[in-house]
Amino acid sequence: MTDLYNSGASGQAYLKKAFNLCGDVKTADDLADLKGWLTGAWGNIVMVEYPYPADFLQHLPAWPVKGVCDNLQQPYWDSPSTLVTQISLAAQAFFNYSNSFSGSCFNTTSEPDTLGADQGWGFQACSEMIMPMCADNKNDMFEVSAWDLDSYVKECAKTYGIVPKPNWIMTNFLGVNVTGATNIIFSNGLLDPWHGGGVLRSYPEQNITAIIIPNGAHHLDLRGHNAADPVDVIAARDMEIGIITQWIADYQREH
Repeated sequence: MTDLYNSGASGQAYLKKAFNLCGDVKTADDLADLKGWLTGAWGNIVMVEYPYPADFLQHLPAWPVKGVCDNLQQPYWDSPSTLVTQISLAAQAFFNYSNSFSGSCFNTTSEPDTLGADQGWGFQACSEMIMPMCADNKNDMFEVSAWDLDSYVKECAKTYGIVPKPNWIMTNFLGVNVTGATNIIFSNGLLDPWHGGGVLRSYPEQNITAIIIPNGAHHLDLRGHNAADPVDVIAARDMEIGIITQWIADYQREH
């Protein structure tokens, strides 16, 4: 995409047409918005890698990552436009899989939000739990992007009129040091990128149990039963029910 952008007006026009964008790609900020829009799509589609059709973030098929990757199979070394065409088809597999998108073009400064939660999530991330994000293009597939707390603070102040407290979550909940707590289940689906920030070990003496679900996407164990649920997801639910049932029994016995 950078090569096409740098090639001038024709390349920039191709980017707009290939991704069916509402706005032009004429400035560095326009290009950054396009890349950020796509980066968000790749992260979200992995997060909702459910084994059955769902519409949690978008209307998507079962195992939607395959639908994205199927569009990225052809060799692309002949020209940048070939790769961009494949990327645009992959993006369509997320943003408009069921052809239900009601707009005539895509806005790279906002993503479709079927939950109506974007503003609430952004406010919570600014006011309660800052989640540093970065990429180095060595341990991931994304362009280098350093975490910049100062810029994040300024954006929170501009958008919500609040100044984040970077250490609030550590001060109030001690981060991953949960040994002062009791009776918690931390379920972690390994298909969900968010598991990297989860509690992945148990503390039996505090009745804190970490359940690892290799085939689990974002809170799949907390969704309703589906015939396509992987065996480890079903086992995780059974374990959760058993643990919570025991907590209730222990409380009733003691009180």
